Amino acid sequence: MAARSTGMFPREGFNLDNSFKLTAGAGTNAPVNVRNVRTLRVVAIGIQLTGDAVFAIEIGGKIIYTNDAAGLAADVDANGALILHTRGYGKPSNLCGFALFANTGTATVADNGGVFVELVDGPAR
Repeated sequence: MAARSTGMFPREGFNLDNSFKLTAGAGTNAPVNVRNVRTLRVVAIGIQLTGDAVFAIEIGGKIIYTNDAAGLAADVDANGALILHTRGYGKPSNLCGFALFANTGTATVADNGGVFVELVDGPAR
């Protein structure tokens, strides 16, 4: 899988290609039936918040992560990546996306950044 990766972590085995890259603002339908996937890995790269800005990720119609600038800074690793895992079970829809709320701060995504989803554990049987 890593050979097909177009993202930041090809050597670590993360498949961060654009087939399941989330868009900011309005959510989009996932390219798979999220309810039938056991585990999804969500990787956010290059999200930058200042002040009271907030970042949120929605997978399958449910918010799986939300935090402000200080919380996000504490959650990212040394490479500036936030890595989360979530189950597909119980998700009410295939709607996925992320939102940046600037409030009185700033919220941006780096040019090479974004939010990517990878299927870790295949379809439930």
